[in-house]
Parts: sequence; structure tokens; C-alpha cells
Amino acid sequence: MNSPTEFDVLFEYKFEWSVKLEINIPRHEIPLVCSAFDIIMSERFGWSLYYPRFPDKSTRCRYECFLSYKKDPYGIRISTYFDVGNKDIKELPFLLSWGPRFASNAGTQFSKATQKRIVEEIQSVWTDINKIIREEPRIIWTFLSHIDLPPGSGIEHIVASDFITVYPSVRHKKEGILLSAVGVHIPAHFRAQAKNIGLPIFDKFIALLSLLAGTPITKARVKWPKNFKFNNAFEGKECSLERIYPITRYLIAPRQHSDLTDIVKIAVDLMSHPSIANDKVLWQSINAYVAGQEIKQSQPTQASVAFIASLAAYSKRLKCDGDVTCSKCGNLRNFRHDLVSEKDALIETIRNALLIELESEEMATLRNLIKDVHSKQRSAFVHDAVLRHAELDNERVQLGHPEESRIIREELEFMEDLNSIQEIARRVLLHRLLPFDKRIQAILDSESGSRIRHRIAFTGSNTLRGRRPVGIRLRHDDNESS
Repeated sequence: MNSPTEFDVLFEYKFEWSVKLEINIPRHEIPLVCSAFDIIMSERFGWSLYYPRFPDKSTRCRYECFLSYKKDPYGIRISTYFDVGNKDIKELPFLLSWGPRFASNAGTQFSKATQKRIVEEIQSVWTDINKIIREEPRIIWTFLSHIDLPPGSGIEHIVASDFITVYPSVRHKKEGILLSAVGVHIPAHFRAQAKNIGLPIFDKFIALLSLLAGTPITKARVKWPKNFKFNNAFEGKECSLERIYPITRYLIAPRQHSDLTDIVKIAVDLMSHPSIANDKVLWQSINAYVAGQEIKQSQPTQASVAFIASLAAYSKRLKCDGDVTCSKCGNLRNFRHDLVSEKDALIETIRNALLIELESEEMATLRNLIKDVHSKQRSAFVHDAVLRHAELDNERVQLGHPEESRIIREELEFMEDLNSIQEIARRVLLHRLLPFDKRIQAILDSESGSRIRHRIAFTGSNTLRGRRPVGIRLRHDDNESS
């Protein structure tokens, strides 16, 4: 029996035996090995843990899985770890202990037969890790998940590619909610590997679908019946509806809704385009837009931050490289003043994307809109936590009411600006995607009547310009405001 190790003390269970595996992991391959360990631990119902700066200036990577013992799948715990610095890794210590159910066995050594099984399992773990790193997968797996659809909208036809399959919508018999299954097809060695690769692709897909549809589409949180054996990853691409939906609770949705099939086709084709899949800035911008889209109703002020961030992903600020000297503090070496500010960079990004004439009235409106949203909503919240949409007001339902001193409440004007900045962020992104799929032009054309909206001074008071936000009705003479 070995003397106590630091793991005995730190993780509060007793290690009865240890095995050292001689290996050679070059420093540049360590990230691949960590990814492979993640997969293998998940495949064996274990876990991965990472400790930054433990010990100092390195990362401790710790992995644990279990080996069955006396019909208990968690009977024996297998733990390994290594510290990542700047050197290669030459050996792996595997520390063995009894699992939770056999904690009373602490101090009892494993039998020779059990030790043999443990060594075989360790060798199997390392073989599987090398398989992931060294070999190309020969099996196609499908990672399967589900999306909630907006009320009144559904997907009537299957949309399939070599990469993604979206299945027709079904409706819950009692609750009436619609959902659709989405399968991401992944070459992988193991189920856990397919899940690790497929989940971020699925998240990107529904973000792209939300952008194209103009309404939030989110991952469904489905309560499956106890007798329904749902598996979120399976071998192959083919799958029956009975396998992905519990037909006892859901029905194929009747054609009484808005069909999103055409938009789904665009999203599926875009996801298969390599230039889009590898465009990090594009996905940062889409993610920020969709985050704002999802929280706009509950946290509209924070949504303004997200929409500005979406536009800022493509905006280039320009700093002066000259030195600044303070009369009291002297040279400010790390301070650089703007030659092109963030607000001006945002305006230029939008103008170029939407082809707005430099001297047009729309351009003047755009400048005022960006400056107001950036300073009065985005920056007010980021720097001082100011909420511009009365999120904490007990009388929020009355925010559309005029006040004694104002014909139009300030919160209503903020909402109009928020609607405008959301619309602009979406149109800029759609224009970014247009070169990859000309069908997006139909989406832009369907909204061609929309204009950049911003409150303007009029006869000594404030009024709203352009199309009203949904649910707000104000008397307004369009001839006077034009």
C-alpha cells in the first residue's frame, strides 16, 4: 500500500494502488491529448477538471473515470493527472481507489484479478486516446437536439444536407407548442466525441436561424416520457420520426402556421459553406445580435449593449500613435486618443453595409441614432448600470402614457431607438451573408419599407419618426415628419 499522496488529502478519498504509464506527449500535442481525454472520460461516465495556476504558472489537468466492480459501474475509481508547463510529458500516474459505494473498503488492496482488469482498462483508455489523435474517424454519427419554434411558425418539410438535417415540426397534444428536431452529422470515433463536436455546431445553426427568421429560436427543453428512450447521438444519418419524437405526446403539426422551411434551407446551406464556418468575427457578431434578440423583452437596456456589440465586431476604431503628456502626471504611455471613435466607426460600418449616401437625410438620422443609443443606453448601462427602459419600475405597464411635461415619454423614445438599432444590426448581418446566398435578398426585400428611425425635434416637442413599434399607437402626421 502506498503512502498518502496530495490527492488523498485534497480530494478526500484513499488511493489503494497506482500504475505509471510511460508515454511521450510532445508539448505541441498536449491540447489534442486534453481534448481526447475529455471525450474518453465522458464516454466512460467520468469527468475532466482543470486547475489554473496549480502549481504556479502551470495548469493541472485531472481526469477520472470508473471501472465496474460487483455489478456496480462506479465500483473502482481511476484517476490520472499531469501538469502542463513548457515541457513534454513523459509519464502518467494512474491512482486507484474504491468508488463511493465501496468507501468502507478503504485500506483493502485490490485482488490480482482486479489489478489485471485495471491495467487492461488503463491501456484501453490510452489506446482510445491515441485513436482519436492519430486516426481519421470512419463512422458518421448524428448529434440530435430540438428547437422551440415561434408561436404560429413551423417547419413543414424535411431539410437535409450531408451536414445537417432538420425534421418537420410536431405539436404537443396538450400544450400546443411546436418543436423540430435538428440532426448534425459528424465523423467521429465515439458518441461523446460526436456530442462534443455537434453541440457548438447546433448552437451556431439556431443562432443563424434566429437571425434569418427575425425572431428568437432557442433550444427546446423537452420533458420526455419515462418510457421514451431518447438518445442525443446515434450512428448513421437516417432516423425515423418515431425515434426522435415521442408520438404518444406529439402530432405532426397541421399546416396552419407560417412555414419556415425556406428559411431553414438557407440556414442549412450557409452552415455548409467553409468561409462562413471559419469566420470568427461573423459568429461573434451573430452571437451578440441573437443575445440581444433573446433578452430584448426582459432586459431591453442590456439588449442595446448586445446590438451595439454586434455592429462593433466589424467596426475599426483608430487610435493616434502619438504620446500624450499630462501637465501633472507627465507622459501617459498607455493612453491613446481616438482618431476615429467607436461611434464614428459604427456609423461608417453601417453606412458601407447599407450603402447610405453620405450627405443624405438618412445619414444624418443614423448619426443621431448611433450617438444616442451608444451614450444614453449602451454606455449608461456599461459604466453606471443605468436602466433606460424602467425595468425595475412597478408601473412599467404605463410607460406609454404621456406625462405632464412631455407629450411622449422618454422611455418610449428609448424603445423606438432600440427597435431601430436592432433592425440595423440585423440588416448589416444579412448584407454580410448575401454574397454567400442570393436568396437572402428576398428577406431584405420583404422589409424594404423599413427605415432608420429616430426621434427628431418638431414644433418644440419630441415626436417619433417612421414606422411605429408593434403594440404602440401614436397619432402622427407622416406628411409633417417627412
